[in-house]
Amino acid sequence: MNYLFRTGISQESGVAFLGDPSKSGAGASVGGASNASELQTRGLALYGPDILKGFSISPDFSVIFQTPLPYQDYVAVEQPYQTDFYDLPTDNLGKPIPYDEMVDTYLNRDGIKNRYRELLQQYGTIIDISHFYVEAAVRGALLEELAQEKKYGNIHERIIQITHFHSSPDFTIRADSPEFHQKLGTSWERRMYEIATMHTSIVQFSTEREREMTARAYDGVHGLTYNHIMSKSFVAPLPINTEAFVVDDPSEKRITARRILEIPEDALVYGMVSRIDTEKGYDTLISNFREWIESKKNGGMDVGSLPYLAVIGGIPGKNPRLKERADEIKKLVLKMTDDLRSHIIFPCKAMRGGDVFHAFDAYFGPSETETLHLAPKEAGLCEIFTTLKNGELVRHGIPAFLSRIAAHIETHPDGSAYLFDQNSKEEFFKAFEAALDPQQRIDLGIKNAENSKRYSLQVSTLTFITKLMKVLIAKNQAFTVTV
Repeated sequence: MNYLFRTGISQESGVAFLGDPSKSGAGASVGGASNASELQTRGLALYGPDILKGFSISPDFSVIFQTPLPYQDYVAVEQPYQTDFYDLPTDNLGKPIPYDEMVDTYLNRDGIKNRYRELLQQYGTIIDISHFYVEAAVRGALLEELAQEKKYGNIHERIIQITHFHSSPDFTIRADSPEFHQKLGTSWERRMYEIATMHTSIVQFSTEREREMTARAYDGVHGLTYNHIMSKSFVAPLPINTEAFVVDDPSEKRITARRILEIPEDALVYGMVSRIDTEKGYDTLISNFREWIESKKNGGMDVGSLPYLAVIGGIPGKNPRLKERADEIKKLVLKMTDDLRSHIIFPCKAMRGGDVFHAFDAYFGPSETETLHLAPKEAGLCEIFTTLKNGELVRHGIPAFLSRIAAHIETHPDGSAYLFDQNSKEEFFKAFEAALDPQQRIDLGIKNAENSKRYSLQVSTLTFITKLMKVLIAKNQAFTVTV
């Protein structure tokens, strides 16, 4: 029996992946989800066959990565997989169109069903991986239509949908209550995509808490149950391209990164790379840092020895609400005295994390909500040097100072990050103070680097396939195994 793993990135994410960060509004890992999608595909192609041998499976194994038009121009160094056209319909800006229109457009688009028919002729079983719940929902609708054809009555056994679920890990109320939408600021239409996804897909979550909270929120909603969601889901964080952040000469990389940001080479720098979105907490970071350095100056600290703060990222889709908030923060910075104003770098411009991380001495991530949060883990892979009072030069990863939210608690265990309450000015100030201590930065940086290795391509692929196989074996689906 031959098998196909097929995954891909959306037209919108592809803009970022193909190298235009100004359009994506992304920060670290420009187009983070798209990069992680490609990495997951690469991991499946490189390590999938050997991992499956551990389950006594030696299938004829193929991998296809769906890319934005024109997929022929897609660039990936030594790609170990095939490419195909990404077929999800979008508007002129690359955004998803309304759900009902999306389904109708997708089902009626020339060639979509025929492409599935071609794949079913070539492969016995297809593992269709989506990183976008809209994609999963409309594909589920298409499979339902194909299932009506006599030849494809067993299509749900031959095409297995896997969806990486991106949602808030912090919701605590039922998904069908008005408060749910008010709290999360999301529409019922989005919930319908998610409901359709959970009915038709095996769901991949980034954290156990996100999985648990999602199952509780949707328990009893449109035929879903807690047990159904838990039995058809697993936790397998997306991978990090660990090699992308390893450089031959960290000192030279640091000099280059600081020149890009126009920061003195001898300065202490706190940094953040993200999309400029209020849920990332960039505004509270800047506001609290402003107050803190003003208090340090008023307390007699030499301005020249004060840290710098660099908040790097673009505004997603030129969103008017987010732009208005960013303008407010810019005005707040401009009100500072000249000697302090230069200590806050806030260009509202997307840059690749790999280009600027080495400029930082500490990474700050005060997000209100996250699923996995790749940026601080990527920062941990970037080596820098810190000089102790005795003159000793120590090489270590960049330490992480993060909000005490579920995702950070779960993905930065064992003291691999300094956690603080992002809603408390007092705790913000304590975090800023802690980051002044060279020894604490070194200890946290070493732990953050070690923690980040858990998200390497090989480890993440092993986790993904192992967790997926356990779900499939429990369902007696897709593979005949002897374990």
